[in-house]
Amino acid sequence: GDYIQVLAMAEDPDMDPEVFRDTLEGIEGERYMVRGLLPTEEQLYYAVKTYDEGSDMYIFYRSYQEFLIINQIPTRVLQASGAPFVDTITEDGAGNLYVLWSDYIEAEEKSYDYLSRISFNKISGSYVADYKVGLDDLWVNKWNNYFQKVVVDKEGNFYGVSDNLVYVFDAEGNFLRTIEWKVNNLNSLLCTEDGRILVGTYNRGSYQLAPWDPNTGEVGETFANLPEGCQQVWPARENKVLVSDGKTLFTYDVGSGESHPLLNWLDSNISVGNIRSVGMTENDGIAVVSSQSGENPFLTKYEFALLSKVEKSKVPVKEVITLATVAAPSDELNRAVVEFNKANHQYRVEIKSYLEEQTDWSKLTDARNRFMADL
Repeated sequence: GDYIQVLAMAEDPDMDPEVFRDTLEGIEGERYMVRGLLPTEEQLYYAVKTYDEGSDMYIFYRSYQEFLIINQIPTRVLQASGAPFVDTITEDGAGNLYVLWSDYIEAEEKSYDYLSRISFNKISGSYVADYKVGLDDLWVNKWNNYFQKVVVDKEGNFYGVSDNLVYVFDAEGNFLRTIEWKVNNLNSLLCTEDGRILVGTYNRGSYQLAPWDPNTGEVGETFANLPEGCQQVWPARENKVLVSDGKTLFTYDVGSGESHPLLNWLDSNISVGNIRSVGMTENDGIAVVSSQSGENPFLTKYEFALLSKVEKSKVPVKEVITLATVAAPSDELNRAVVEFNKANHQYRVEIKSYLEEQTDWSKLTDARNRFMADL
C-alpha cells in the first residue's frame, strides 16, 4: 500500500485487556494498566498505573518525532488527595487537555474501605492545571455517578454523558446545567474542526452519525452515504472524520457526504481485531493504537503505529500470495497474515473473501461457487 509502519509494540500476560509491560521506562513495578489513549497531531498521550498496591498514576506523552523519549505530566496537577485513577484524556484542538479521573480515599463509613471521588481537570499547553472540577455534589442520580462519554467543543465547553443526562460546563469549568440525553446505543462522541458535536450510534445493525445540538439536546438528521459497514469514527481535519469499516480507513466529509479511502488496514500491517484509537498527524499521517489477543486469551498485545504516506516507488515490491476464504477472515487469521507480512521480505499475503458481507449467509452458495471457479 501507500503507507509504511514504524515504532513500538508491547505485551503483558494479564486478565485486564488494557495492559502494557516492559515498555514504559521510569516506572517501578512489573504490570501496568493503561488508560486514556489519545493520539493527537504531534504526540501520543496515555495514563499508566502499576498494579502495585498504593501506587500512583502517571500521565505520559511521546512525540512522534522522538517516540522513545517518554515525557511525564506530574499527576500532582490533578490535585488528588489519594491515589488518582485516570480514565479518559481528551482535548479541545487548541493544545489543552481534559482529564477525567477518580480519587480513591479512605472512607469514614465502615461499610466501605475506599470511596471514589470523580473529577476532571483542564490542563493547559504548559501542563499546568487551569481548573479542577469535583462532580460529587452535582450528580442528579447518585447511583450513576460516572461519565460514559465526554467531549469538549472548540470554545472549551465540557460535556459529560451520564445515563440519561448531559452535564454542561463552560470554558472556566463552571457547571451550567444538565440536558436530557436523547440518544440510544451511543458509540462515539466527537467534535469537528468547525465546532459541531457529532454522535455515533448503532441502530438496527447499522452505524449512524448525526449532529447533536448542545443547547437543546436534539439530534439532527443522520448523515448520508457513510461507508458501508462503518464501525468506528474519529475526528479529522477540514470538518471531516476518519471512518473505519474494519477493513479500510476512510475520510468522510460531513458537509458533502463524500468519502475517500485512505488505506487498507492489512496492507498497512495493522491487525484490525481491536483498533483502540486513531488520529491524524500534522503531516497527514495516521497514528493508530490497536490491541490483539494471542493464543493465550489473557495475553493482550498493544501496538502503536505511525503511518506516513510515501511514494509507491519507495515501497518494496513483494510477490503476492492470495489467501482465499469464503467468509470474512477471523481475527486470528488477520493477525497471522499481519505477522507474516511484517517478517517476510520476499512474499506478501493478501486475503480475498468471497462472502464480502459476513452476515449475509443467503449469498453463501454464490460465494462458494465463485471460490471453486477460481480454484
